[in-house]
Amino acid sequence: MKDTEGVNLLSFTGKTVELISKAKRIPETAFNVLARRSNLQGKKRIVITAHIDSKIGTTGAIDNATGVTVLLLLAELLKEYNKDYSLELVFFNGEDYYGAPGQITYLKQNEGKME
Repeated sequence: MKDTEGVNLLSFTGKTVELISKAKRIPETAFNVLARRSNLQGKKRIVITAHIDSKIGTTGAIDNATGVTVLLLLAELLKEYNKDYSLELVFFNGEDYYGAPGQITYLKQNEGKME
């Protein structure tokens, strides 16, 4: 939703409104970026994720850039991490418009491999 649409909604303050979403998903292949720090062969791991995509025609600054920034900062802060759990930072792609193939692929690849 654009900011101008939000301003238009203000005229309905205190009234009941109906929202109709006409979203369209486009089948597509997406690629994820995964960073792993692991000292374990087992299933114990911490997974922290964010999206790296954004809607067409937007900068993605609030949509996903903030999450990516947090993951990059975490990578820097945790570069010496050496504890009981493996650590994965996963940047998912394909959330906007495409039915989230990044997350779905990651979950399929890790089915039965997480505790």
